[in-house]
Amino acid sequence: MNNTIKLISFLLGLLLVSACAARQPLVIKPISGIQFFGPDIVNTIEILDSEILLYQGKTIIGGAQRIKVSSAGKTAIEELKDNLAVAKGGSNKPTIINISQGVFCFSVKTEKFSTIYLATERNTEYWTIISVPVEYYSETVTSIKTD
Repeated sequence: MNNTIKLISFLLGLLLVSACAARQPLVIKPISGIQFFGPDIVNTIEILDSEILLYQGKTIIGGAQRIKVSSAGKTAIEELKDNLAVAKGGSNKPTIINISQGVFCFSVKTEKFSTIYLATERNTEYWTIISVPVEYYSETVTSIKTD
């Protein structure tokens, strides 16, 4: 009887621990057709106009911003390619990222943050910026998906 109670207690504890550990990732969709997972340390989001801020406690650790194309007659991808040309002249050189067909993406890394610039053929009026701490760059990039 005593062993049965211990076994049941152990199994209930194990079930409780595994249920807590199975947290689903936060899916963020900054523009139509694109989604990515927020870093697992995010416990609060704040939405300000066209920007989503990601927090750990009270500290902003990143975000995503939706940018409307401002160049007359250009698509989001064309405008982002212009921005890439400008970024190439900066001190932190951009890196092209291959996500999928119909998506144009590049990133610029600084000492603490990585900023990902992304546009799609599907959404010609908006492109997005995703900023995360450098230690979450790889997992963020690999989580970017088209839908």
